[in-house]
Amino acid sequence: MSASNPRPATAEPRWPHQSPDDTWEQARDAAFAEFLRRRLTYIDATGCREERQLAAGIERILSEWEGNRTLARAADVEEFAARISTLGWALRSLAEPAWRGTPGWDEAFEPLALPPGARPKAVS
Repeated sequence: MSASNPRPATAEPRWPHQSPDDTWEQARDAAFAEFLRRRLTYIDATGCREERQLAAGIERILSEWEGNRTLARAADVEEFAARISTLGWALRSLAEPAWRGTPGWDEAFEPLALPPGARPKAVS
């Protein structure tokens, strides 16, 4: 614990859905961003006008999320970190029904996926 960070190093995660295994989460997020980029490139090349419009909206969210993921992990501002985490969750929620089962999809991309061996926490 320090003056700038009142939470002890062993404190619970900042919010209940935060993964205690940051390495797994970072690897999942990097792979998911790469997967989304490939899907958006494919849609840009082959999609109809409506698909390309939807992809443009997803691209804006993806750019915001990618641009701030690392900063959000390093910052000690819970609201900012929660906002960026929520963007990632929203992207995974949009992607799952559209692209689950397509080449490159990983079960770790599912919105409620947990690190191997992790158990869901009860929310009180």
